[in-house]
Amino acid sequence: GFPLLLTITIGALCFANYTPNTWLSGWDTLHPEWNFSLAFERIFNGVWRTDQGLGAVAIQSHMADLPRVALLWLLHFVLPPSTLRYAFFFLMLVAGPLGIYAFARSARLSRSAAFIGSLVYLCNLGPLQHFIVPLEMFAVLYGLFPWLCLTIIKNKLFYFAFLSFFASAMSHTATLFYAYFAIIVIFMIALRPKIRVFLTLLAIILATNAYWLFPNIYAVITHGQEVREARVNQLFSPEAFAKNQAFGTIDNAVILKNFLFDWSIYNPKKEQFEDLMAAWKPHITQLPVQAIGYGIFMLSLVGIMAVIRKKSVVGKALIPVWCISFFMLLSGTPPIPHLFEKIATMFPLAGEALRFPFTKFSILYMVPFAIFAGFGFDALLTLTARKFFHTIIVIEVSLAIVITMLPAFTGHLIHPAMRIRYPTAYQEMFDWFSKQNKNERVAILPNHTFWNWVYYDWGYQGAGFLQFGIQQPILDRDYDRWNIYNEQYQRELSYAVYSKQPTLIRKVLEKYKVTWILFDTSVIAPGDNKNATLAWQIPELLSAAGLEKTIAFGANITIYRVPTNQTNLYTSLPKTL
Repeated sequence: GFPLLLTITIGALCFANYTPNTWLSGWDTLHPEWNFSLAFERIFNGVWRTDQGLGAVAIQSHMADLPRVALLWLLHFVLPPSTLRYAFFFLMLVAGPLGIYAFARSARLSRSAAFIGSLVYLCNLGPLQHFIVPLEMFAVLYGLFPWLCLTIIKNKLFYFAFLSFFASAMSHTATLFYAYFAIIVIFMIALRPKIRVFLTLLAIILATNAYWLFPNIYAVITHGQEVREARVNQLFSPEAFAKNQAFGTIDNAVILKNFLFDWSIYNPKKEQFEDLMAAWKPHITQLPVQAIGYGIFMLSLVGIMAVIRKKSVVGKALIPVWCISFFMLLSGTPPIPHLFEKIATMFPLAGEALRFPFTKFSILYMVPFAIFAGFGFDALLTLTARKFFHTIIVIEVSLAIVITMLPAFTGHLIHPAMRIRYPTAYQEMFDWFSKQNKNERVAILPNHTFWNWVYYDWGYQGAGFLQFGIQQPILDRDYDRWNIYNEQYQRELSYAVYSKQPTLIRKVLEKYKVTWILFDTSVIAPGDNKNATLAWQIPELLSAAGLEKTIAFGANITIYRVPTNQTNLYTSLPKTL
C-alpha cells in the first residue's frame, strides 16, 4: 500500500545520502556514541556542566538528549558506531512522513490524499534545510510532531506520554521546545477538549520535560543576560536575524526557502568557500520546479477552504497552527520586522530566541501545510468520478512533488561535506586522555579566533567535536556563550600568545588551573592569512614558558603539560588572591 511505497521512497533517499566508512559529522555535531558512559554521566550531572571550560549552568539543555542517547546505546549493539548518527536521522526521516499519513487518515482523508500529504511533508525545501547540515533536535521535531498531534487527536494519553518524553530530545536548544509548546497548546485548545483532558496533556508535557526544563529556567533567570552579552552572540545574532529577514518574504515563505540559501561552506581541497546550496540553486530556479512549488501551496490553500466547508474538527484545529507558524516565517515582511524589533527591545532573551524564526517554526508549519495539501488533493479528486483518472492524477502529482527534490535523491539532502573520515590520531588521543585524571583542564591551541567555529584541513568544520571524546573539562571557544569567565580566560590567553610573552602564557595557564595544552596544527584559518594561527611559533612559545612536551598523535597533534597545575578537584580555594 501507500505506507510501503512511502517507506521505499524514503529508503532510496537514505541510501543516496549515506557514504560508507564515514561519520555523519560537522557543523553542530553531537557524538555521544564515541563514549556512552561519559555521555550518560554528563546528562545525569548536567545541571552544572563541569566539562564546559571553567563550568557553566545548563542554558543549553544537553540533558534533553537523554532519550536519544539511550536509543543510540541500544542500537550500538547491532550497528557499527559510525552508522549510528546516520541511522537516527534516517529513522526520523521515515517517521515524519509516515506520521503525516497516519494523521491524514485519522482526519478522514482518502489513502491517496494521505499519501500526497506525506510526500509534500517529505519533498519540500523545509526538510532539506534541516537535514543538509543536520542537527538532532530539528530531526526529532520533524519525525515526531505529526505523531504527537495524532495521539492528542485520538486521546491516547499513554502513547502521548511516551512520545513526549522521547521528543524532549528536541530541546537541546530550549527555544525550539518553547515554540513547540506554544503551538501544541494552541492546537489542543482549538480541538476544544474537556478541561480535564487538556490539563492532563499539559501535565504530561511538563512532567516528561521537567528533568531538563527546570534547570534551563533557572539558568535563563540567573545567567541569561550573560549569554546575550557574549561577544560571539552580540556579533552573530544581528547578522543571523538579518539573513532571516532577507528571506522572510511571502514568495520565499510559500516554498519554505530561507537563510541557508545564502550561506557558505568551506572546501579544504580547493581552499575556498563555496555556496552551501550549490547543488540546489540551479534546480529550484527552473520554471517547472518553481511552478510545482507554488502549485503545492495553492493546493494547501484549497485544502483550508475544503476544511472550512466540510467543518472538519481536526482540520479546523490546524488552521491557527498554520496561521501563526506562517506568520513567523514572514520575518522580513512589513510590519513584522518592526514587531520583532519591539519584542527584542522589551524582552532581550526573546530576541535571541527569534534570531532564527525559520528554524523554530518551519517544521511546525509543515505539518498543517502537508495535511491541508491532502485535503486539497481530495477536493481535486472530486472533480472526476472515474477511478482510472484518479490513478493518473495520483501518479502525476506524486511525480511532480518528487521532481522538486531530485537533487536529494542524488545525494544532496545531506551535504557531502558532512560525511567525514576522521584521522585515527584523534581516537588514539581520546584513549590516552581516558587514562589521565578526569579533573585536569585542557586548553586548546591555536586560539586565533573568537568565533566558536573551527576548521580542520582534513575536512571537519563546525562547533567542535573534542568534547565527545575527551572526559576532561575543555577550554573551548564554543563555551564562551555560557559563562563570562570562559570568555575572559580566552581573552587573556589570546593576548599572552599573540603578544608572544611566554611568562604571561604560563601565568594565565596557572591562574585558570590548566594542566594540559592540546596543540593541533591541522586547525586552519580559512579566508585569513594562513599564518594567523601562529602554528609555526606556538611550540617555541610553549617551550619558553616551561611547558613539557608530553606526547604526540600523528603528525599534527601534540600534548603539553603545565608542570605546576595538578588537581584532583574541579574547584579549589586559593590561600591568597
